[in-house]
Amino acid sequence: MSMETKIIKKGQILLITLLVLMVTGIGIIGVIIIINRDTAQTSTNQKYQQVYNVAENKIFTLINKYGASNKQLSALVDDPDFTDCVADPTDSTKYNCTFVSTDFGVLDVLTTVTIQDIRDISSTIIPKDTPLTLNLSGYTGGLEFQWDKDTALDFLFVYQDTSGELKSISDTYNPSNVLDSPQNYNSILDPNALHKFDYNLVAGVAQNRGVSFVVGSIAGFNPVGTKKSVSLTITPRMKNKGESISLNAHATSQATFPTQARTFAAVANESSNSPETKVNVKTQIYLYPQEDGFWDHALLSNGSIF
Repeated sequence: MSMETKIIKKGQILLITLLVLMVTGIGIIGVIIIINRDTAQTSTNQKYQQVYNVAENKIFTLINKYGASNKQLSALVDDPDFTDCVADPTDSTKYNCTFVSTDFGVLDVLTTVTIQDIRDISSTIIPKDTPLTLNLSGYTGGLEFQWDKDTALDFLFVYQDTSGELKSISDTYNPSNVLDSPQNYNSILDPNALHKFDYNLVAGVAQNRGVSFVVGSIAGFNPVGTKKSVSLTITPRMKNKGESISLNAHATSQATFPTQARTFAAVANESSNSPETKVNVKTQIYLYPQEDGFWDHALLSNGSIF
């Protein structure tokens, strides 16, 4: 073997060795970068979870005392258990409570919980065959409903007649023919006058995604004298198990429509105020008693309530 060949082979070995070292170095650097990134992400995730736990705990603390319908929010401002709760200066229906927590040692968490009683229902998830009951308490104005997927809505209206007896009127809105029943016709036009509710379209909303009616116009109610509306229960009916809808309910006469729910909305973050650890948590509690769907049928017979 000539000297020139030996030199070439040594040069090739050296080049290959350098290339292997470079690739290994790149791999090591890549591993270090990934490990550092994952460590930082894990640390951020842990902080986020800690902040979330603090926010959730503050909401539960408030719910334990102010989650009942007979507890007025105005009492918050003089409550010795919540010394940092004040009325919202721009909205008389809101109250803001501020908490500074050091629940996790060096991690300081600032949490603001806004509590508000609301009349309209927004984006409420209702599973198939699960009733939602609205408090009417004498309300006779208009109601508008919107939802996000094909469903039939069963309505159960309860009222008090002139003798003080509770009675009910039920009807179904079935624009998508979800239910296989004699009511599979255009619910808005109602050519055969089968409906007791005078269904109307909601402006700008498709017929199978919204409906409206006036409580005082429900056939058989005729709110005169001491007759009084009590409640309205809405139950979505769908064909497949596990389905649900997102429902909005709006009263057209807000001034006379009762409060339906109480919301607790928390915004929390740790002291550095990093956007990666900012937490938003919201809980909604219905103030009117909610019944199991079974009782809608068990307590009603021929329009009367036992």
